[in-house]
Amino acid sequence: MKSRKKCPKYLSAIGDRILTAPQTFGRIVTIPDADIAMIQFDNILAVNGSMITNGSINDHTNYVSMNNFEWDAIHEYWKPKFALGDKYV
Repeated sequence: MKSRKKCPKYLSAIGDRILTAPQTFGRIVTIPDADIAMIQFDNILAVNGSMITNGSINDHTNYVSMNNFEWDAIHEYWKPKFALGDKYV
């Protein structure tokens, strides 16, 4: 019988990149709880479809449940479960 080697579970860390939606990346800035992270977005999408890089801190931050994300070891960022690249499948 072959034994399967399990991949170690990666724990979120401050500074990790995270993909929350198509073309929406950010970084983890705080981890107030084991499965909750506060992220700061690199850019936010404007009403007209353009990307805004500056604005209020409230527009650029959000809390997420890390239970909804998985670590992509190849690209080294967190992505939503059942996502492929920057698209949801």
